[in-house]
Amino acid sequence: MMNINRSYNQLVGLLSVICLIHNLEEWYLFKVKFSIIINALPVGLKGSIGNDQHFLITLFGVAIVIATAIPFVVAIYIWNKPTILNAKILLVAGLITLVNGISHISSSFMLGTVSPGFITGVTLCIPSGILIFEFFRRNFTITLRNYLLICLLAIGIFIVGLVSIWGLAYLVISLF
Repeated sequence: MMNINRSYNQLVGLLSVICLIHNLEEWYLFKVKFSIIINALPVGLKGSIGNDQHFLITLFGVAIVIATAIPFVVAIYIWNKPTILNAKILLVAGLITLVNGISHISSSFMLGTVSPGFITGVTLCIPSGILIFEFFRRNFTITLRNYLLICLLAIGIFIVGLVSIWGLAYLVISLF
């Protein structure tokens, strides 16, 4: 059990660090590739969000701060408590990270260039999601049905979280 506790804590800490590194890469490449990203957006979406570079970069920055804070709060909550519930929370967080990494592959195809988050998505997010899944599979027993439900939950949280983070970032900016 000692080795499981140590591995569990290492994965919790690693996931937080990976999210930070990933979000820093997204922030940097978003600023660098702003014009390419805006030009690749569908016309309807482009019209609804505008083309104010300063506003959109600020909005993205606030969203990145929120998206970085969430995994740190989760990590603090589950740190050093490898219960089955907390291990499931870690698994969901790892799967969300995996889905996020995969989403950067599709956005790179859409943009026709390396999208913000692609490099760390492929090299850090996807492998860490797989590593967390493998840790959970080896150390905790749940049914295939529960695995499927957890995967669907992770995809749902990713989608709802993405929209919510952008909405919250917009709300924060509108206050100033």
